[in-house]
Order: sequence, then C-alpha cells, then structure tokens
Amino acid sequence: MPSWSQLKEIIERSKTQNAPPVIFYVTVPTKQTTDNEFTDVYRWELCLRSLSLQQQLGIRNKKFLLDAYQVLINKLLQDFVLKIYLFEESSLEIPEPIRYTYNEFGKPLLSPEYDLGMNLHFSMSNSADIVGMVVTTHPAARRIGIDLSNTNDDVLPVGDPGVGLETYESVFFPSEYQHLQLYKDDARLKLLLNQYWALKESYTKLLGVGLNMDLSRLEFSGVNFLDVEANKLGHPEEQIPWVGPPVELRLHDIEQALSQGYTNRVDLGLLKSPNIVVSTICEYDGTVPDSTPVVVNIPLSMLVEFTITHTK
Repeated sequence: MPSWSQLKEIIERSKTQNAPPVIFYVTVPTKQTTDNEFTDVYRWELCLRSLSLQQQLGIRNKKFLLDAYQVLINKLLQDFVLKIYLFEESSLEIPEPIRYTYNEFGKPLLSPEYDLGMNLHFSMSNSADIVGMVVTTHPAARRIGIDLSNTNDDVLPVGDPGVGLETYESVFFPSEYQHLQLYKDDARLKLLLNQYWALKESYTKLLGVGLNMDLSRLEFSGVNFLDVEANKLGHPEEQIPWVGPPVELRLHDIEQALSQGYTNRVDLGLLKSPNIVVSTICEYDGTVPDSTPVVVNIPLSMLVEFTITHTK
C-alpha cells in the first residue's frame, strides 16, 4: 500500500504523455473485520456527512452493513481520487462536495465547471469486498470503463437445476459461445464466464448504459484463462497477472458510426485474493498506451482520514 507521497507520485506519473490508466481499489470491511475505520461511530458519521442528504439516506437504509460500507466507500473513493487529480497540486480551493452530472442511466460525469484542461475520464465498479475505480488523463482518451467480477460468484449460474450454458447463449457472440462450449469442467467454465462477463460489463460502463444493450453485439477474442492458482501465491500489486496480448473487441451493429476510427484498448487481469477479475476498456482517438494499467491499493484509513480532513 502506498504512502501519501508515493500515491501523489503515481498520480503525477499518470498525467504524463502516453501513460496507461490507473486502477485504484479499496478493500471493504467484512463481518470478519471486527475493528475497522467505520466501527468508530464518530468517524462513520463524519464520512457520511461528506455526502448529500439523499446519498446519506440511501446508505442508512441499506439492509446489510456490508452493502452500506460498499456504497459509502464507492462515493468516498470517487471523491478522494478526483480531488487529488484536480486540486491537490493546484492553488484552487477543493470544493466540498465535488459536483457531478449524470447521464440518463445514472453514470456520474464531472461537472463542466471542473474543466481544468485535463482530459480526465473515470469509471467505478464494486464486487464482493472490493471497490474499484479506473482513471485516465491520456490526451487521446475519449471514454473508459471498468468492471470487477469475483471468481467465486456465479455471475451466470450454469449448473443450477435446469440451467445450462444454452440458457445464456443470447448474451454471447457466436464465436464466444463456441469458446465456452469447449469447457465442461465446472470450475474452468465458471472462470471463463466471469472473464467474459467482466469484459462485457466494462464496455457497457464505458458507454454509460448499464445492461441496457444487447451484449451479444460485443465480440471479445483472445480471452485466455487467467492463472488463479498462481495469483494465490502473491505478487507485487503492480505486477498482477494480465491476459496478454491484450484482448480484442469487435463491435457488431453497435455505435459503428460513433466508434469508427477509434481504438479500444482492452485489459483483463486478476487482483489479489480473493481472486477478482478486473477488466478495463479505454477508447482512444490516436496513440494507445502500450502497457497495462497501473494498480494501486488504497488503505481504507487513508481514504477516511482524507475525507474527514476535507469535510467542512
């Protein structure tokens, strides 16, 4: 986990020409975590106070504590990262809170008032006990999306009574479905389904449409198995396993006019245990970075301390 100075250095490097996107993620406290930043009621309330009243109410009404933690951390991480990118090194006063606009499907976008000459794009995702965010300021970037998928989850519950792979054939492009049909082993099929699902969801998040589109119009190729067993052995976070070479995406009868002439860089990897499949897709109008995203694990304590310090 980075120190404050290391984090700022990572962010400054990410603003340089042809730098790859940065993935920031935070581990959400679970039932097994008896002592965390949110067990202190005072700190919990201060963090909630950094949000709008409507957002606070939504979190307080969550039935399960883990869900409340996840939503709160998602909002805190988003504000934390964007404030550092936009204001930490400038003479401008950090706004409280940062203001957003939203598209018709609820995707948050920075308010136009924060146009500081930085081509900043971001996307958020949650999975199990992980909240993730991807950011790029690449001058040629147009849009970006991220999705996280826990390999222990049945994103498409093949194997349940009366449920086979054919149940979900309409989700996949024919070549993808043929690839899935090669695997009868439940564990390998489950992993491959998670990988395809993360890829498709990351593109819907790039577009900002959620699942309001025909996923079978997206064709991903080069989707090799991520090495789950090797990932359990541990590794430096910046060296997480990635599928290489990058996965390719072809669009079929979707946004052809809008996407003509642009290039999508697709990266598929695994975060540390629990094994979380992470997919990022960034659309470029020009030079595409030739390296995988940088990955940064943000300690919850750093997130909370920053929030409290910058909450009026």
